[in-house]
Amino acid sequence: MNMPDLTAFTDFHDVVLLGAGTVLFIMQMLLWTAVRRQRRNERRRFDELHRLESDVAALCSAATGVGERLVRVEDLVRRLTERHDQLELRAGTDRHYGQAIRLVQGGAGADELIANCGLTRGEADLIVMLHGVAQAS
Repeated sequence: MNMPDLTAFTDFHDVVLLGAGTVLFIMQMLLWTAVRRQRRNERRRFDELHRLESDVAALCSAATGVGERLVRVEDLVRRLTERHDQLELRAGTDRHYGQAIRLVQGGAGADELIANCGLTRGEADLIVMLHGVAQAS
Protein backbone atom coordinates (compact mmCIF):
# COMPACT_ATOMS: atom_id res chain seq x y z
CA MET A 1 0.00 0.00 0.00
CA ASN A 2 1.17 3.40 -0.90
CA MET A 3 1.21 6.13 1.61
CA PRO A 4 -0.24 9.48 0.58
CA ASP A 5 2.14 12.40 0.32
CA LEU A 6 1.58 14.33 3.54
CA THR A 7 4.13 17.04 2.86
CA ALA A 8 1.65 19.02 0.81
CA PHE A 9 -0.89 18.70 3.58
CA THR A 10 1.65 19.74 6.19
CA ASP A 11 2.71 22.77 4.15
CA PHE A 12 -0.91 23.82 3.68
CA HIS A 13 -1.57 23.25 7.37
CA ASP A 14 1.45 25.36 8.30
CA VAL A 15 0.30 28.16 5.99
CA VAL A 16 -3.19 28.09 7.50
CA LEU A 17 -1.78 28.15 11.03
CA LEU A 18 0.57 30.98 10.11
CA GLY A 19 -2.30 32.92 8.53
CA ALA A 20 -4.56 32.32 11.53
CA GLY A 21 -1.78 33.39 13.88
CA THR A 22 -1.20 36.53 11.85
CA VAL A 23 -4.92 37.34 11.86
CA LEU A 24 -5.06 36.77 15.62
CA PHE A 25 -2.02 38.97 16.13
CA ILE A 26 -3.54 41.78 14.03
CA MET A 27 -6.85 41.47 15.88
CA GLN A 28 -5.01 41.59 19.20
CA MET A 29 -3.14 44.74 18.12
CA LEU A 30 -6.38 46.37 16.95
CA LEU A 31 -8.06 45.49 20.21
CA TRP A 32 -5.11 46.81 22.21
CA THR A 33 -5.19 50.06 20.18
CA ALA A 34 -8.95 50.40 20.72
CA VAL A 35 -8.56 49.84 24.46
CA ARG A 36 -5.83 52.51 24.66
CA ARG A 37 -7.99 54.95 22.69
CA GLN A 38 -10.96 54.20 24.96
CA ARG A 39 -8.86 54.85 28.08
CA ARG A 40 -7.62 58.17 26.67
CA ASN A 41 -11.21 59.16 25.92
CA GLU A 42 -12.25 58.16 29.44
CA ARG A 43 -9.48 60.31 30.92
CA ARG A 44 -10.52 63.29 28.78
CA ARG A 45 -14.16 62.85 29.76
CA PHE A 46 -13.21 62.52 33.43
CA ASP A 47 -11.12 65.71 33.23
CA GLU A 48 -13.96 67.53 31.48
CA LEU A 49 -16.44 66.28 34.09
CA HIS A 50 -14.14 67.52 36.85
CA ARG A 51 -13.89 70.96 35.19
CA LEU A 52 -17.68 71.09 34.81
CA GLU A 53 -18.17 70.16 38.47
CA SER A 54 -15.81 72.97 39.46
CA ASP A 55 -17.69 75.42 37.22
CA VAL A 56 -21.04 74.40 38.70
CA ALA A 57 -19.67 74.78 42.24
CA ALA A 58 -18.39 78.26 41.39
CA LEU A 59 -21.75 79.22 39.84
CA CYS A 60 -23.62 77.95 42.90
CA SER A 61 -21.38 79.96 45.17
CA ALA A 62 -21.85 83.09 43.06
CA ALA A 63 -25.62 82.55 42.93
CA THR A 64 -25.73 82.27 46.71
CA GLY A 65 -23.86 85.56 47.04
CA VAL A 66 -26.17 87.25 44.54
CA GLY A 67 -29.20 85.84 46.35
CA GLU A 68 -28.01 87.19 49.69
CA ARG A 69 -27.32 90.59 48.15
CA LEU A 70 -30.75 90.57 46.50
CA VAL A 71 -32.40 89.91 49.87
CA ARG A 72 -30.52 92.89 51.36
CA VAL A 73 -31.50 95.13 48.44
CA GLU A 74 -35.15 94.05 48.68
CA ASP A 75 -35.12 94.81 52.41
CA LEU A 76 -33.61 98.24 51.75
CA VAL A 77 -36.21 98.97 49.06
CA ARG A 78 -38.99 97.90 51.42
CA ARG A 79 -37.69 100.17 54.19
CA LEU A 80 -37.25 103.10 51.79
CA THR A 81 -40.77 102.59 50.44
CA GLU A 82 -42.18 102.60 53.97
CA ARG A 83 -40.22 105.75 54.81
CA HIS A 84 -41.39 107.41 51.59
CA ASP A 85 -44.99 106.53 52.39
CA GLN A 86 -44.60 107.99 55.89
CA LEU A 87 -43.12 111.19 54.49
CA GLU A 88 -45.91 111.51 51.92
CA LEU A 89 -48.51 110.92 54.61
CA ARG A 90 -46.86 113.50 56.85
CA ALA A 91 -46.57 116.02 54.00
CA GLY A 92 -50.22 115.47 53.12
CA THR A 93 -51.24 115.95 56.74
CA ASP A 94 -49.09 119.09 57.04
CA ARG A 95 -50.84 120.58 54.00
CA HIS A 96 -54.21 119.94 55.65
CA TYR A 97 -53.06 121.62 58.86
CA GLY A 98 -51.63 124.58 56.93
CA GLN A 99 -54.88 125.01 55.03
CA ALA A 100 -56.86 124.65 58.28
CA ILE A 101 -54.75 127.33 60.01
CA ARG A 102 -55.27 129.73 57.10
CA LEU A 103 -59.03 129.08 57.22
CA VAL A 104 -59.17 129.69 61.01
CA GLN A 105 -57.15 132.87 60.56
CA GLY A 106 -59.77 133.85 57.98
CA GLY A 107 -62.53 133.29 60.51
CA ALA A 108 -63.56 129.66 59.85
CA GLY A 109 -64.88 127.49 62.63
CA ALA A 110 -64.23 123.86 63.63
CA ASP A 111 -67.14 122.49 61.54
CA GLU A 112 -65.77 124.16 58.42
CA LEU A 113 -62.30 122.66 59.10
CA ILE A 114 -63.79 119.18 59.46
CA ALA A 115 -65.72 119.54 56.20
CA ASN A 116 -62.97 121.12 54.08
CA CYS A 117 -59.74 119.68 55.53
CA GLY A 118 -60.80 116.21 56.63
CA LEU A 119 -59.73 116.82 60.24
CA THR A 120 -61.18 115.08 63.25
CA ARG A 121 -63.25 117.07 65.77
CA GLY A 122 -60.33 117.14 68.23
CA GLU A 123 -57.87 118.38 65.59
CA ALA A 124 -60.27 121.06 64.36
CA ASP A 125 -61.07 122.28 67.90
CA LEU A 126 -57.35 122.43 68.77
CA ILE A 127 -56.49 124.46 65.65
CA VAL A 128 -59.37 126.84 66.32
CA MET A 129 -58.21 127.22 69.94
CA LEU A 130 -54.56 127.79 69.01
CA HIS A 131 -54.92 129.96 65.95
CA GLY A 132 -58.29 131.51 66.64
CA VAL A 133 -57.11 132.82 70.03
CA ALA A 134 -53.90 134.11 68.46
CA GLN A 135 -56.06 136.00 65.93
CA ALA A 136 -58.13 137.52 68.77
CA SER A 137 -55.08 138.72 70.71
